[in-house]
Amino acid sequence: MKDTQNNIKKVFISLLLIAILASVPAASATPAPDTEWEKTYAAFWSGGGYDEANSIDETRDGGYIIAGSTWSTKEKAKAVYLVKIKKDGEMAWERRLGGSGDDLARSILATKDGGYIVAGSTWSTRTMEDAYVIKTDWNGNKLWERVMGGENIDRASAVDMTSDGGYIIAGSTWSYGTNGLNPYIVRLDRDGVKRWEKLIEGFISEAFDVHETGDGNFIIAGYTRTGVFGYDPEDAYLIKIDGLGKVIWSREYGGSADDRAYSVDMTSDGGYILAGWTESHGAGKKDIYVIKTDADGEKEWEKFYGGAYHDEARSIVQTSDGGYIITGFTSEGDDEISEDLIVLKLNSDGEKEWEKRYGGMREEIGCEVIETSDHSYIVAGYTHSYGEGWNDCYVIKLEPESRPSPAATSTTAIVPAEDKESETPTATEDPLKAEPAGFGATAAITGIGIVLLLEGYRRRLEGR
Repeated sequence: MKDTQNNIKKVFISLLLIAILASVPAASATPAPDTEWEKTYAAFWSGGGYDEANSIDETRDGGYIIAGSTWSTKEKAKAVYLVKIKKDGEMAWERRLGGSGDDLARSILATKDGGYIVAGSTWSTRTMEDAYVIKTDWNGNKLWERVMGGENIDRASAVDMTSDGGYIIAGSTWSYGTNGLNPYIVRLDRDGVKRWEKLIEGFISEAFDVHETGDGNFIIAGYTRTGVFGYDPEDAYLIKIDGLGKVIWSREYGGSADDRAYSVDMTSDGGYILAGWTESHGAGKKDIYVIKTDADGEKEWEKFYGGAYHDEARSIVQTSDGGYIITGFTSEGDDEISEDLIVLKLNSDGEKEWEKRYGGMREEIGCEVIETSDHSYIVAGYTHSYGEGWNDCYVIKLEPESRPSPAATSTTAIVPAEDKESETPTATEDPLKAEPAGFGATAAITGIGIVLLLEGYRRRLEGR
């Protein structure tokens, strides 16, 4: 009888532990938000040509502005392409800007005066590429333009507004210095008058993104090659400069192969988050690469996301919940037709919460993502599968993100049929060691069943 009671006690304790564990919410993935709308845009004059969106920002009226380029056999030259979008994704207007040669936009921001600032490249002034900045009014009409650079290749990749009402431009130059392309930083006042320009010289480096920091300095992301004559592999590159363009510090991240950072954002703890791609780490030929640093650029963690082929991040921002949202592309093969636009949501530790894929039979690329005022996300890029032309601008608006209640034990994501969701990319810190999956197992016995069993065993122990 004593042995029987001991056995019953052991079973009782075991079931009690199961009940306690079962009461802990499972660490399941946050459900991906639904797609509110997705639209393609093609210039009416392009006649089935080539249009792409490289950048997007939210406007004061709750709509959006996208910038990129448009080209057609009719117009011959590529032009800067601006599209004003209403809140529901319908086009309000479109503008074609530039000169007689090729021109394109890589970055756009809505300015405090209701207009827009655009940065990119122009070939209209001469045969070589020059950095190009355009300021427009609220209706996309050009107020002024600036062409910057020397006798060789110069380009603007990103623009940010400065606290004094001016602008900071980051790009690359081959006109200055002695070692090929190098980061090229230009500061303009509110009227586009150049305050200063700086070359950050090294061995073959480029700058792709820039932001003013809270202390009045600037943070820049890109890549660099080091070593003798710059023959070493590319490393992701983070540079902090002061208000006059003097380098405060620079940091390099990567491994034995090529690695790049295309995007950087400031984080709420005073540090930085970078995103790009890596060939040094991860499971595939090229994986999404995310690096979190402290305020001095010292690496706190890095993560890699991807499958067996090519995955890249083109844009990252910190979200209002302390996590991060990324866009770029993912592929299931070596050819471009297998590339799908990806939207990837991470938590504050870099663990994947959800992902969404968009694509058809051909190529789709996400170029920039932002969080909107309704706490959802909007992505701009281009599509080769949908729309009217060879390539069309492609914009996807997600619904506001919903999160499971702390008391919830399971959730189901409802995904539109046109979306492609996958279990990959997955995050790893070491290509040989997968991230722990977390406690997400479900018991065959429900919580109510466990309670009933425990009550039965309690009665047996008490002899009732």
